[in-house]
This record gives sequence, C-alpha cells and structure tokens, in this order.
Amino acid sequence: MEVKIAWKLTTKLISLGMIILLTFIIVSFGISIYSTYSIENSMQGTFVLWMSIAVMVSVLVVPVLFFPIKYVLADSQVIIKRFANDSVIPHAEIQDVYRLRDKSKSMLIRTFGVGGYLGFYGKFYASDIGTINLMAGNTSDIVIIETVNGVKYGLSDTEDGIIYNQLNQRLQKKS
Repeated sequence: MEVKIAWKLTTKLISLGMIILLTFIIVSFGISIYSTYSIENSMQGTFVLWMSIAVMVSVLVVPVLFFPIKYVLADSQVIIKRFANDSVIPHAEIQDVYRLRDKSKSMLIRTFGVGGYLGFYGKFYASDIGTINLMAGNTSDIVIIETVNGVKYGLSDTEDGIIYNQLNQRLQKKS
C-alpha cells in the first residue's frame, strides 16, 4: 500500500517562501557580481560569480534529493521513498509503533535536518523519547517506529491514521 505524504499549509508556505527568497537572492547576487566583475573582465571575478551561484542553487536543490515523497507499506517492510535513496525498515526489526503525541509532551528540536522546506526530515530530538529520524511532511501527527536496535523513525500519518493502524495490525500478527 502506498501512502502519499501530505503537506500542511505551514510546510507549503515555508517551501514557497524559501524558493522565492533564494531565487531572488541568486538573481540579485548574480547581477551584482556580474556587473562588478564584468567591468574588470577578470577570470577571478567570473569564478567568484559562478561559485557563489552554485552554492546558492545547491541550497535549493540538495534538499530535494532527501525529502520524503511517499511511504510504501509492503508485506515485509516499510519503505520511505526519496529521490536520492530509499529508507527501508523491515517488519522483523520493528519493536514498537506509537503516536508521538501519546508518548511525548516535549517539542521536537531539530539537531541535524530540515525543518519545513519540503517537509521535516533528518535528526530531531524530543527530551522524553530521544533522537528521532524524522521523515515527515508535517509534524501534526507523527507515528514513531522503534526498531529492536533502538532506532526511532518518525513518519507523518494521514488524517484517518492509516499508517498507525496498518503497522499495528502487522505488528500484532508478528507476535
């Protein structure tokens, strides 16, 4: 079963704002550097121009490789689809499945990841449950998958709780 990741309005606005802001900065910075160094016509100026634009474009493009696109709830594993690489969680390694709001009252703190641009993904921390590998479109209804190794994955559930219900059913069949 494939589950499309839904973005909330906040995620959509942050993503749109980042794209508009960085595009404006790239264009205005490029024009500024080009006009400054085109007068001198130096190789150093051209290099600075292209390197600056390349860094700013990579800020927009690199996160696209890692944001979660959809979840696939297969018979033997959970697959988080991304452009760069997929994350796979075998059902045999799943120890527990629970909703974040049921076990944690603390806020999620981003330690290494993206918080809003194309979703919420990377390493996040909640003081009462620890580090979470979050791969979600929004943070309103997070399902935590805890493995036997103690690794916690956070996925954003649908309005009707499809991911939570499906994984709990499969976990009960396994026992």
